[in-house]
Amino acid sequence: MHLAVIAPLSMMSALCPLGDIELVLGNMLLEPNYMAYYSSARDRGRCLILDNGVMELGYALSSSELFDLIDVLRPSFVTPPEVLHDGPETMRLTNQFITDLDRRRSADSVEVLGVAHGSSLREWTQTFDALATNPRIARIGIPYDVPFAVPGESERVDQLGQWAHRRMFLTEFVSQRYADRVKDVHLLGLAHPMELVMQSRHTFIRSHDSSWPVMAAVRGINYDETLMMEVPEKPFIKWDVPWNDGQAQLAAHNVAITRQVIKSDIEHRARF
Repeated sequence: MHLAVIAPLSMMSALCPLGDIELVLGNMLLEPNYMAYYSSARDRGRCLILDNGVMELGYALSSSELFDLIDVLRPSFVTPPEVLHDGPETMRLTNQFITDLDRRRSADSVEVLGVAHGSSLREWTQTFDALATNPRIARIGIPYDVPFAVPGESERVDQLGQWAHRRMFLTEFVSQRYADRVKDVHLLGLAHPMELVMQSRHTFIRSHDSSWPVMAAVRGINYDETLMMEVPEKPFIKWDVPWNDGQAQLAAHNVAITRQVIKSDIEHRARF
């Protein structure tokens, strides 16, 4: 689990360690507090995933920009350049990135987290298959905003619920297609906190990132053990969020509840 936080350094230092990994937005590393925190996290042995910033910028950082950041940050994983919802172009960029990375001295110090995209289920499956069979891909990312319809979805569900259903279909599809041979998966973002409970049955999902617990705290939303709260809008992370100690305490509570619910669900399934 990663808690996505963009806030003053003191808040980042208090909240980010509540997760198990660190997702680093490459486009934010020029901000001194942001770089200071993640450099410190690396020195403490935290697992850092260097993200290409496509969701925040609308386009991904270039390979050369990512290589410069790899040299400075020395992350555990890096996401290559990608194009949202475009499987063939994402694979072209991913393959070129790997070729260029392997020519550099930093190649041995970072693993590649390739992202599965597609404008249809068929295209997405082809992209996932290509990533799954590439020996240089250590982990596969699945975005939360799946753009195509999947069997069994309802038109009566709001968009966030629809996205959650679609990605749950995809992870179940991967589970059936690959059985115990699937690579580790990272869930990129989150449509609704309750999705985590449903996804926890898949042991190949090794990590995920989300700003929900923090942005919910900014809005005064207090999580309970159901994670079924009504949320007024999708909480996107922002640098200029007005932080205070009360919000930080509520964010820590929301993270603790989220972890507790997931852990309880895993333990319950293990008994049956």
